[in-house]
Amino acid sequence: MTTWIKKLQIAGLLLCLALPLHAQAPKSPNPFEAVREFSATMNGALVGPPYEGKIYRSGDLMRVDLPTEYMVTDLATNATFAVVSSSGFCLEGSVAAGRTFPFIAARNAKVTQSDRGEETIDNHPSKVQEVTISQEGRSDIKLTLWEAKDLQGFPIKMRRAAIPMVVGSKDREVRFTEVRLGPPDPALFLKPKDCGEAPKAPGSLKRAGPAPGVQVPPPPPKTGTQPN
Repeated sequence: MTTWIKKLQIAGLLLCLALPLHAQAPKSPNPFEAVREFSATMNGALVGPPYEGKIYRSGDLMRVDLPTEYMVTDLATNATFAVVSSSGFCLEGSVAAGRTFPFIAARNAKVTQSDRGEETIDNHPSKVQEVTISQEGRSDIKLTLWEAKDLQGFPIKMRRAAIPMVVGSKDREVRFTEVRLGPPDPALFLKPKDCGEAPKAPGSLKRAGPAPGVQVPPPPPKTGTQPN
């Protein structure tokens, strides 16, 4: 009887030790996957022109609005289609929209973080993190993130330091305002039925999409007699 009591006491002690360890399990190390459904206004950019425009995410789909068009990218595959706002002209290809960076770069990559204290950004108390994105065969990407505590860790501000080896490289920064958590309207991600294939890059056998923010004109009409 005494032996069974001792065993129960030991089991209870182990359970008490295990529960705090389980409760302290670290969150996902990828801050770019902390919130997978949101809408926001994107101010600036870490790559490409620093436009201000809306950005939406629904799972792996991300839409970015540009001054003359919008682009929708599947973060899992890079598949992208671009629609010219004035005409509805659409092309699709396999080049991700530039304004999906760094979300696209962190997809299926190793992401490590180091705490750098706390700071309030636009009335959002945030954790400051030094983040490194590592992809096999590519140079590491180093960023500073401000993860808003009241927005489930959403990276409300991001900064990329100038690249020392690149002439003319400067610090780049992006801020997100009007952040709304939750699924955006599914209609925002629908591809037009008449979306055509983007021109292939010269010397390449792979499909290539339009460069981010660049309007691609429709192909010229064919002339001459068509074979039966």
